[in-house]
Amino acid sequence: MENSEAAIFWKVKMSSRRFLVISTLFATLVAGGDVPCPDVCTCPSPYRANCCNFSLTHVPRNLGGGVMFLNASSNNLRALRKGSFDVHRIKILDLTNNKISVVEKDTFTELVDLIFLYLGRNEIVSLDQDVFRMNHRLEFLKLDHNILDLPAGRPFLNVPSLRSLDMSSCNVRSLPEKTFTNISSLQELRLTRNRLKTLDPKVFLPFKSLKSLYLSGNLLRSVQKDLFVMMKDLIVLDLSNNELHTLQSDVFAFLESVELLELSGNKLKTLGVDAFTPLTGLKRLHLQNNSLDTLSKTQFSKLYNLAVLDLSRNHLDNLQLRVICHLNNLTYFKVSDNWLACDCGLWELWNWSVENEIRVVSTCDEPYFEFSAKNFESLRHNKSCNATLCIVEIETKFQEQMISSVYLYVIICVVLVLVLIACAITTFVVFRYRKAFCEKRKTQPSAVERIQIRNIVLGTQRDDIVHVQHQQELQKQLRRQHQETFLRNRIQREQSGSLKALPILKHQNIRHSYHESHLSSVADNEREWSNADTLPSNQRSSVYLTTMSSYAIKPKTFNNSRDLSVSEPKLEYPKNSPVCNETSINVLKNPLSSSSSKCETATEKPKYESVHDVSSSGSETVTRESP
Repeated sequence: MENSEAAIFWKVKMSSRRFLVISTLFATLVAGGDVPCPDVCTCPSPYRANCCNFSLTHVPRNLGGGVMFLNASSNNLRALRKGSFDVHRIKILDLTNNKISVVEKDTFTELVDLIFLYLGRNEIVSLDQDVFRMNHRLEFLKLDHNILDLPAGRPFLNVPSLRSLDMSSCNVRSLPEKTFTNISSLQELRLTRNRLKTLDPKVFLPFKSLKSLYLSGNLLRSVQKDLFVMMKDLIVLDLSNNELHTLQSDVFAFLESVELLELSGNKLKTLGVDAFTPLTGLKRLHLQNNSLDTLSKTQFSKLYNLAVLDLSRNHLDNLQLRVICHLNNLTYFKVSDNWLACDCGLWELWNWSVENEIRVVSTCDEPYFEFSAKNFESLRHNKSCNATLCIVEIETKFQEQMISSVYLYVIICVVLVLVLIACAITTFVVFRYRKAFCEKRKTQPSAVERIQIRNIVLGTQRDDIVHVQHQQELQKQLRRQHQETFLRNRIQREQSGSLKALPILKHQNIRHSYHESHLSSVADNEREWSNADTLPSNQRSSVYLTTMSSYAIKPKTFNNSRDLSVSEPKLEYPKNSPVCNETSINVLKNPLSSSSSKCETATEKPKYESVHDVSSSGSETVTRESP
């Protein structure tokens, strides 16, 4: 398959929609009878008017209202203005090969059904960006062979519906950053045969749906790696006939969908080892007419879908089979017009192509002959040429894979051994210290146990508080009783001396008991005592005793309850305590009772004796406490 045939095939494929529309339109052009048609045109049908090659200076008028295809090419049209077209149903308008230099803004406003517009081979310098603002169905625009001056600060055109744009041979020297901003739906862009030397990576950023990009016939010296970053759907990339010297390894990093790559007619001497690795969908690769002298053995290692490979007209002097033997889908391989020496390596390449039914177009430079069974007959029986390099390469790869697998297994085994050692150490430590561990585990209470312990502690603390309060109350009561006993003893001793001189007024037996006496409060006692000091000495004892004997004894009781209410105190002392013996425990529990049991440390019951009050008029027997 020749290069020209391949190019024609791909052009037909990428323009299938265009030809489908045209064929559908032409199928509806049925010849009628008398059709109104200008004298300078021919109208083979009501839908078609052919006005080409009539040296027209303006668009013909009086065309039928149903005309959809108007061909006014190869005339002398110089300007297109508003109202130039009196037919508004035109879908295809061909104005190529005229002398048009002026296109007014409202020229195509009334052609709302326009789909194809051909303005190539004219003298157009600039276009207003809104010249096609009313042509919402415009999809194909050809501006090739004009003298376009692209604006730097604004978009070139504002045509959101545009699918194909041809700007070939327009003397374009640079592409400003905003040139294609408002034609983001573009699928085919042709910039061939211009004067482009460099390309700004930002200029192609709007193209997210681009399928075909033609940049052949320019002056490009290098291609930046970020130039095609947004072209993930690109299928055809043509960089032929430029001045490329080398290709970086990651220049095609984002072009996984590319099927046709044209790099012919450049000055390539070296290729990056991984330059074609991202092109996993590549089917046709053209590298002819370059200056390649060597190829890496992994140059095409990832091109599993490659069907056509053209390396003709380069400087290759040696081509090993291992470079292409893994290309299982290869059907056409051209390597003619190189400096190849016909040796065993080239014979094995030819033999491999015969076995795999691959068409190889090649010639030997030394000795010079074309590939054929007759020319390689002398090498067929050469023992040094019996081993196929591709088989050796496959075996080598298999050995490398085996070595890699062995390394992997070794690493896995080492990791497993380390894990087992760690488990063994952990098991040994657990069994070695399991007793201490279990004891420690037992001593640690569970959550429920911790709650119970906390409640017990809180209850014990409350009991301790109540017990301490009870002891404090008992101690206060005992101190009060001791004070009362001391006061009574003192009063009785004073009375024993004073009553002998007092006359006895009445015979009254006044009995004082330790358990029946009661003082309302310490303050009251002190007040009575202080008041007694103001009385005469012969009346103090009688007044005090009379006052004290009038109080009723009301023993206090303490209750050993949690609400701290007053109740009878219950004291608990150890049985072996030196303070009290066993018989005194009941007495201490209720110190206000009149039990006959005695505590060894408690105050003994006071003893009284009969005395006479000399201050009274009568005789009165008074029981006095003996000292």
